[in-house]
Amino acid sequence: MTLNTDKNSLPEVIDNSWREFLGFHDGSLLLSKRNAASKIVVGVPHHGPRSYSRMLCDRSADENAGYIGCYLAEILPASLIVANRYFFDPNKSESSDYFKFIKAGLPNLLIEIHGHGARNAVYDIEISSGPEDEDYAKAFSQSLSHKMKKSPDLKKFSISGNYNKIYFTAQYSCTVTDSRWHTLHIELPPALRKQPDSPYPPAAGFHLMDMIAELINSQE
Repeated sequence: MTLNTDKNSLPEVIDNSWREFLGFHDGSLLLSKRNAASKIVVGVPHHGPRSYSRMLCDRSADENAGYIGCYLAEILPASLIVANRYFFDPNKSESSDYFKFIKAGLPNLLIEIHGHGARNAVYDIEISSGPEDEDYAKAFSQSLSHKMKKSPDLKKFSISGNYNKIYFTAQYSCTVTDSRWHTLHIELPPALRKQPDSPYPPAAGFHLMDMIAELINSQE
């Protein structure tokens, strides 16, 4: 997909209502959209708008991850659920409405979009499928790495899906460790989620989602 490079705009596939919801910062929101024809769910459990680095439960927020997840869900297409500045950590409990939405969709694949602060990560992009399904993330990250190396705006980013080498293994996330579906828990660096003087992610972040969608749809 051809992306608008204006740093103060979003891809047209993200409609106005979602733009408003994802920019909301005065409380918690749980946003969802079901695609009954898809067996894929895109989840963003820790979204926060730009410059809102804490969730209301006082854990770190993944700034702008919701915009990237929303874009991915539209182009796949897939079901989507986003927790915006949520009042507790929704992907750690099977009793959360976030988890229940995923479970109800009976997915074959869950893709969770996260963001890290670049201090602890071993790689710029880290992908995990949990300790019992680690080969899935490893194979996917290798395919994605191959595509990224051909891209001028993405080839500089390091990537790994090797469970034994990455920092963000997501071993305590029940959405990731559930054996009823495959999971791609994708941790993105600040440079793919934030840019100076703009509330929105850079074009490179959306370009990465184009590549991810191409890989997933080629497996269908």
